[in-house]
Amino acid sequence: MNSPNNKLAEDINSKARVFVQNQLTISEARLKGYVFERPNWAYPKRFAYYRVEKYIKDFLLRKIRERYVAIPGLSGTGKTTILAQIFMTFRNRLKDRHILYISLEQAATAGASLQDVFDAYEHILGISFEKLEDPILLLIDEVHQDKDWTRTIKSLYDRTTKIFVVFSGSSAVSIQIEKYDLARRTFFEKLYPLSFCEFLMLKNNHFPDKKLKEELKEALYFSPSAKEAYEKLNRLSERVNAQWKVIDRNDVSLYLDTGTLPYTLKSKLADQVKILETVSQMMDKIINTDIQQIGRFDVNTLSKIKPLLFVLADTNTMSVNRCSEALGITNVTLNLILDTLTQAELIIRVPALGLAGKIARKEAKYLFMTPAIRVALSVITGSDGTTMMRRGYQLEDIVGLHFYREFVAPGFGLLAYDRTQGGADFILSIRGNGKIAFEVGLGHKSGKQANATQKRVKTKYGVTISDSALLLDEDNSSLHLPLDYFLLI
Repeated sequence: MNSPNNKLAEDINSKARVFVQNQLTISEARLKGYVFERPNWAYPKRFAYYRVEKYIKDFLLRKIRERYVAIPGLSGTGKTTILAQIFMTFRNRLKDRHILYISLEQAATAGASLQDVFDAYEHILGISFEKLEDPILLLIDEVHQDKDWTRTIKSLYDRTTKIFVVFSGSSAVSIQIEKYDLARRTFFEKLYPLSFCEFLMLKNNHFPDKKLKEELKEALYFSPSAKEAYEKLNRLSERVNAQWKVIDRNDVSLYLDTGTLPYTLKSKLADQVKILETVSQMMDKIINTDIQQIGRFDVNTLSKIKPLLFVLADTNTMSVNRCSEALGITNVTLNLILDTLTQAELIIRVPALGLAGKIARKEAKYLFMTPAIRVALSVITGSDGTTMMRRGYQLEDIVGLHFYREFVAPGFGLLAYDRTQGGADFILSIRGNGKIAFEVGLGHKSGKQANATQKRVKTKYGVTISDSALLLDEDNSSLHLPLDYFLLI
């Protein structure tokens, strides 16, 4: 007679087998919705897709030994879409049943762990992973939904060289990979909210001039002086203007509001109210699920996160003492929440540069990883801030995201702001290339903030990003960069 434990194990195995068999049967039909807007018309692919595709092709050609690709990122940035596109690309290039897509969120609902899924898959294949002769591609979505996923993935790596795994999850995945020594076995393809060029590509099928982006980036960040930066940028003006001749100016406003999240561009979500509702739901999911992967807060502390985000939506800087008092929590708890939100990449922390030119521990400003979150929060609270002020904060979010993606996250630079009166919005320190002070704003800006910080902190030069024309200041220490140029980088 079977023991209760054996009976339970049999039930789990049976459920897992049914789940995996269903995925093998219905995944193609289900994932088509992520890949095609209508029959024979596919959504354009993000740059990250092509890098992941190359890793898989190299594996199939036996050019690389690494067999894992991690796609961590904020909810709503398109991770599932990339997995779906990969599935559609390779489904006919592998043997029958040798490509499997699974969502661990759905697996959990079916009562199956990742290990249960692997056991069931082996049973369905009729061969142990160790004895595989032909390659298999596993696509695992929402991997962080299984608390033991790191151990299970690591064990699989040691069992076979025939399985290539692409897995997506929250930003906490990066932390867990480092903790369990998976980093040396894994390619990282972190997925961020859309750049403006990616936004145009997905929305309008407008493909950017990639070489222009690199030349703009080189001129703006790696020139030895403001004068040389200006001259290089000026030589690119005709190509910049040519790009903007085919861009709808109204798309800039859409991008600043919600266009950084790819799912908001689908025609089914054309209603802005519905879009903001989905952003709010996404935010709640991050707080209740993703945040707990990092912080493990109690119910009372967790309930303070949304009110804190409302505070941050109305300003970039805040007093820790006043905010903790208003929320009814200690400074220690508030800082722990802010650190966790930063690790979850819901917000970007920009520390203050003090009077002595050193980073101030207590003061920081916080930007949202996507301005769509700021907009959704402002709509909920009915914020009475001026449109220009809110737009200014949203633009700072966009600029902060760009600096974070291009320099901070990959370890190429550090970001701060000048907290002195009339100081610059950003001070970007680029490894091996000095510092640059940035002032950011809509309309026409004087450039005083960038100039003041450039002189006080002794940066290479100052840059004012605004609607002004491309100009070099009289003393050759700062330049004005049109937003048109910046958005193409």
